[in-house]
Amino acid sequence: VDFRLSCFRGVLLFIMSTHATRVLRLYRHALKDSKSWCIDRALWREKAVALRARFEQHKNERNTMIASKLLESGEAEFESNKHPDPYTPPTALNGSKWERNVPPPSWIVEQGQ
Repeated sequence: VDFRLSCFRGVLLFIMSTHATRVLRLYRHALKDSKSWCIDRALWREKAVALRARFEQHKNERNTMIASKLLESGEAEFESNKHPDPYTPPTALNGSKWERNVPPPSWIVEQGQ
């Protein structure tokens, strides 16, 4: 009986850690996406504080069913409000400076000589 109880606690702990990971990812993605909507740092900071308050509001929710519904509705809200053209740093992959002045491959240079 103790073994089953400990296994159940392990599974419950695994589910909770997975839930916590999903919540953390949702928060990080929402925070990064909010930078695309607000260019001014002071305005963005206000939005970030409001976002954090929304997450903190349900931080101590112990009912797993309610917590799962909150997470699913948060993910759906994020997907529906995601910026259509998110900001990408210029030197990052697919940024405006990504591979702008790439040196030609050596085989092309050797053929030209």
